[in-house]
Amino acid sequence: MSRPLTRALASRWLALGAVLVVAALGVALIVTSLTAAKTEAALRARIAELVRDNRQVGAVWGAKLAACEAGSVQGRGRVTDAELTNEARAQALAKNAPAGFDVCARMESADQAVLETLK
Repeated sequence: MSRPLTRALASRWLALGAVLVVAALGVALIVTSLTAAKTEAALRARIAELVRDNRQVGAVWGAKLAACEAGSVQGRGRVTDAELTNEARAQALAKNAPAGFDVCARMESADQAVLETLK
């Protein structure tokens, strides 16, 4: 019983088939590696773009927060803004809301309500 199996495994055609399978798997590995490297480069570029956008949006919101603080601080003494975190600055604004701050909050709330109904 082992003799036919040994003869089949020692066959020239089986060895050729095995070499072809190994070569095909090697080519598939190379193609997959190149595709993965291209995808990784695209994803890294997208991440860098999103980080840039996030910094710009953060700068815009920081400027808006500073403008709101400038409106609420007029004539009042308090800790300098550089000493406060963003959360502390936002809480201070909520306590000492400048004119129009409540209107903005109501508009955002209304926008959220409209968006909820659209979902």
